[in-house]
Amino acid sequence: MIKKIFQWITLSSADPKKYSLSVKMALLAAVPYILGIVSASCGIGLVCIGLDAEGLNQFIQVSENIVVLVLSLVSAVGFVYGFLRKLYLSALGENKVVEEWSR
Repeated sequence: MIKKIFQWITLSSADPKKYSLSVKMALLAAVPYILGIVSASCGIGLVCIGLDAEGLNQFIQVSENIVVLVLSLVSAVGFVYGFLRKLYLSALGENKVVEEWSR
């Protein structure tokens, strides 16, 4: 039962050989955190050796804020759309993942 729930969440409703839009958008939401790690490592001097650390750190912070905003919006809209589509197709009985369970 847990395997079926996991498949229903992670696999695409239209093509079970692909990952769902919800999963892709959730992974996209992780990108800002990776940028935050890069920014933090620059701040403590691990990556920015030989460069103006303050200027580079400021540039990374501004870039990070812009990327966080854009990716947060894109991933939120994509996640909600993908999950609602999955629910809709499941309600209509057209979810390919659920169809494979009956075979």
